[in-house]
Amino acid sequence: MLSLRETLKSVENSVKAGYKNGAWFPHKSAEGGTRTIAYGHKLSQKEEDGNYVKLPNGDIVDFSQRGLTEQEAEMLLDDDISTHRQVAAKQWNATQDVDFESLSPIHQAVLSEIAFNLGTLRNKKGGWGWPSLAKGIKNDDPEVIKKEMMRSYTDAKGKKHQLVSRVNSLRDVVDSYYEDPTSVSLEGFTPAEKTVQTPQTTAPVNLPTGFPEQFVAMLDEAVKASQSRSQAVSEPSTEPATEEPAETEETSQFNPELEAFIRGA
Repeated sequence: MLSLRETLKSVENSVKAGYKNGAWFPHKSAEGGTRTIAYGHKLSQKEEDGNYVKLPNGDIVDFSQRGLTEQEAEMLLDDDISTHRQVAAKQWNATQDVDFESLSPIHQAVLSEIAFNLGTLRNKKGGWGWPSLAKGIKNDDPEVIKKEMMRSYTDAKGKKHQLVSRVNSLRDVVDSYYEDPTSVSLEGFTPAEKTVQTPQTTAPVNLPTGFPEQFVAMLDEAVKASQSRSQAVSEPSTEPATEEPAETEETSQFNPELEAFIRGA
């Protein structure tokens, strides 16, 4: 199965820049500025100055002491994907007339990947930066979507480069999804499916033949007797009040036949 997440890892750092002796260390960013580590995670200026990175779980990794483990690099990747999916959703909803969550999973994924790559879907003036792509998404037109996915970056020397190899790999994901959605994993780029818990059932109790009918009949007799006693006590009495002896197990009104039947069952 083709995975967008694995494709993203490859296009972000297929040469494993910064990977030394089984650990990840920061490397120079092609676009300049603060360094990048592992799968496209750019350090903040504060992290750059302190030579560390803060993980999503709150742990601090000091690069003067060690690099990131693969598990920690994957943790950063998942958090970055989730963060930029939220960025894409917010910026889309602020400018478009179709709710982000109502879009096809592949459309959500395309927008989230671009936000991951560029940090935003807005242009330099703060407006929506992808009008033709938005139109292709609303029309569900894969050819327009693939064409409009192209983007570029400006390196530290001010030279502009088109991300041809990256975009072609992502176009393959789009093509595969349109051919067969089940052949592509969009894990992390779309909401996780909710697990429906199947209610547990208990095994039926095997009762003796005829037990329900006999039990109901005996219970009905006991109820009638109890009601008769209740009616007797509720009627006004002309007899002088006398203290009744405390009820014991022997003098209780419990139906002995019902008790014997239940115990015998």
